[in-house]
Amino acid sequence: MAQLDRLGDALKLLGAARNLAVEKRRYQWDVQPPNTFFLHAEHADIHLKPHDQARAVATIELRGGFVWQVATEQDAAGVYIIARRKRLVGNVGLGRFTVLLPPGIHISLKLTNCRLRMDGLNGDIDFPPSLYESS
Repeated sequence: MAQLDRLGDALKLLGAARNLAVEKRRYQWDVQPPNTFFLHAEHADIHLKPHDQARAVATIELRGGFVWQVATEQDAAGVYIIARRKRLVGNVGLGRFTVLLPPGIHISLKLTNCRLRMDGLNGDIDFPPSLYESS
């Protein structure tokens, strides 16, 4: 029983450290249609919004920044963000992504246990049947 109490205390301490260790990053890339915006994220809140500038702007807030690995890249085809939590301690990390995208950009998402909000949508969206399947 004492071990469970110590484990509970350790988890509370990690949660407190996560809330104190908030890291905010801002990225921007010049993009033109038909470029693609690709985001691979896990356990995060994602908010995609349109804007009228010829650039993609991503603001990333990481609670428990010490448990995240984030990589960004841009090439002729588009912009890529990969945000993954480290094994073992990664469960305490929370991520919030706010991305402003110009019109005409393709959006490609690879998400694991994420909440997605998209503003200003026009057009068709198809989701595969596996979207709600557990992995």
